[in-house]
Amino acid sequence: IVALHDASTIAAVIVEPVAGSTGVLVPPKGYLEKIRSICDTHGILLIFDEVITGFGRLGDPFAADYFGVVPDMMTMAKALPTPPSRCRPLPSARRSTKRSCRARPI
Repeated sequence: IVALHDASTIAAVIVEPVAGSTGVLVPPKGYLEKIRSICDTHGILLIFDEVITGFGRLGDPFAADYFGVVPDMMTMAKALPTPPSRCRPLPSARRSTKRSCRARPI
């Protein structure tokens, strides 16, 4: 895209780290790192769409963790629970994706 258009006209690149809309397409080794490098070189924001890969679906909390690439922003489709919520993620050093659902009187 940068080769076709002036980089100053590109604000951000949105990437789905593992494409899920057409099957499970894992990027080739070094692909996300190269995109990160190009974005850094041209001052373009890198946004990971973590709707499919977020919250432990790859074994790590997010695809950014799994692939070792730090995006500028991440999008997610799941609601992040607030204190009144009855279900919230349990942090774990073992990277568990278990959830804690405790019924409490409101």
